[in-house]
Amino acid sequence: MNKWIIAGVLLATAGMLQAKQLKKPDENTLWLEDGKEIGTGARPGRGHWLKSDKLEIKSGENGRGFSFFARGMDGKTAAVVDLSPEYPYFTFRITGIELLNGYRNWTMFMQNGFSTSQVTAPEKGIYVYDLYQNLPEKERAGKISNLFVHLYHLRLDFEYMKLVKKPDYAVRAECSDPEIKPGSKVKFTAELAKEAEDVAITLMTTGHPRPVNVNGKMKIQLKPADKTQKIWTAEVEIKSIGIKKAARRFGLFMKMDVLGGDLEEPVWVGLPYPVAP
Repeated sequence: MNKWIIAGVLLATAGMLQAKQLKKPDENTLWLEDGKEIGTGARPGRGHWLKSDKLEIKSGENGRGFSFFARGMDGKTAAVVDLSPEYPYFTFRITGIELLNGYRNWTMFMQNGFSTSQVTAPEKGIYVYDLYQNLPEKERAGKISNLFVHLYHLRLDFEYMKLVKKPDYAVRAECSDPEIKPGSKVKFTAELAKEAEDVAITLMTTGHPRPVNVNGKMKIQLKPADKTQKIWTAEVEIKSIGIKKAARRFGLFMKMDVLGGDLEEPVWVGLPYPVAP
């Protein structure tokens, strides 16, 4: 069984496990996969992942979290997830990684145009994506999608995957241009669950994660917006950006590093704008 928390209880079709589905676990969360009673079936569904001979899926120790493990090429799975503009943030936390010999990659994507990946040297941390910011109108109407996961020569341990109204940690970029390019003005706003001593972001490539300089600097320093020390901002006029070819929407991360508070790992936030050099 699996605990995709969305709505009701669905009896699995022939060849599938029965899938336990519950209403939202809290007001902030539309659905949650936390690894408890995780299960697979002959096809993707609400409540279970697609079974694959090339990808091992199992709960973590003591039922905490879960792992996907592909010993070879193209281990893949998928599950059916609900989507809603009221719950725009897809987030997951990678807590452990095992790298095997060969080409290493993890990729996730949905049918609404969301896609992200890392290769060669994937990173632990919290990952956050606003699925609706800058999403074309024709793709905003979808209320359901498959969430596809592909792995190559890799094990990933997750604490959770979920869709929420507001994550504990996020960075929001705002730009009046349809794409970020030299001449664009971008406001970055970091929102934290607890006060911090210092917050900075670094633009990073997806695929093989590498830092991207902005105006000749690797880090964008944020400043506290008020006395709470939970909201940090920076307004940047882009004069130069260190990429050789254009990046698609979510083609770069805004990697947030926080000093103080309770974060001991980076937060990787998908940049929801295409970027041109």
